[in-house]
Amino acid sequence: MRLAATSKGSSLTVHRSAALLLGSAVTLSCIIADPPADLPRYPATRPSIVKGSVFPTTDRVVMPPLPTFIVPVELVDQNATFAWNAFVDFDPVTNPLPVAGGTVVPEPGTIDGGVRAVSFSLADISTQTKCHTIEFLVAGSFNSTSPHTPNAPGGDAISWFYNPSGSIDGCPTYDAGRFDASSVVDAPNDVLVDGPHDAVGQ
Repeated sequence: MRLAATSKGSSLTVHRSAALLLGSAVTLSCIIADPPADLPRYPATRPSIVKGSVFPTTDRVVMPPLPTFIVPVELVDQNATFAWNAFVDFDPVTNPLPVAGGTVVPEPGTIDGGVRAVSFSLADISTQTKCHTIEFLVAGSFNSTSPHTPNAPGGDAISWFYNPSGSIDGCPTYDAGRFDASSVVDAPNDVLVDGPHDAVGQ
């Protein structure tokens, strides 16, 4: 009788162990089936212009025939999309719209170390005789009512001076310290990008 009782107790113990193992397996399967946690999101960063590599260089006056402008744009997030606008003689009241612009999306094979090149041409001013300021702005996006105003977290800008004669002789005076609007544009989205558009006589 004692042996039979012992056998019965062992049988119960085996059943309990099997139930525990089954429960553990169910719990484990639920843990494995859960989706992984979201990866941390890094704060948005502004695109920046590689100013030493732009073409033509900004230390010389641009003259006819107008070249194709090439602007390398550097991105911290290589998968980011960015926007750009080009202006000629920008004025927030009388001449607020860009003459060229676009949105650049990431494409395989177009990113070289986080740098993407933007090119644009402005053949429509090549036959004119007055001087012009050509400005290029880049940002993640621009204000919907002001294409010269980058949205947060800001943008970057660069500019060229155009004279049909190839010099600054005979052109309106300008502040030499603002010949190149290459300063970083980190202003809030309600502040216009400052640049050479406010030069005297333009």
